[in-house]
Amino acid sequence: MEVLLIFVPIVLTTTAHMFVVKFDWFSFLKIPISRYLFGENKTWRGFLFVIIINALLMGTIGYAKLGAFLGLGYVLFELPNSFMKRRLGIEPGGKANKGKYFFMAIDRLDSAAGVVIFYHLMFPLSPLKIILYILLGMLIHLSFSSTLYFLKVKKSL
Repeated sequence: MEVLLIFVPIVLTTTAHMFVVKFDWFSFLKIPISRYLFGENKTWRGFLFVIIINALLMGTIGYAKLGAFLGLGYVLFELPNSFMKRRLGIEPGGKANKGKYFFMAIDRLDSAAGVVIFYHLMFPLSPLKIILYILLGMLIHLSFSSTLYFLKVKKSL
């Protein structure tokens, strides 16, 4: 049950963020954090949106600070993956030609790990729970991504 408390709000938040991007809401914040390091798609809009909306969602059950902290973990842990992809010449928003499944796994692992590690900093977990929660987080992420892809809300898995 704890893992659902951690991941359902962040998945709802990042799903809402997809609509923000699709309809270009809050475009005044669509400023890349660093074009050179992370590319065009890692923007201040996404960074702030995920932290604030996750805080608001978790605030409905009394955990606004935790929500903000987990949102921060989510967005921070996505940055190294974006950095690595830019160095490998993969376009922002693009997919790798080589290592397609590796990058698909990393795209789920990075954010799940960030959320779990930040949760662990506030509420220590055993090493086994950390691994289990990361794996479950990846599965939850993949389930939502797949559903959104098949509903044609999301362009790719």
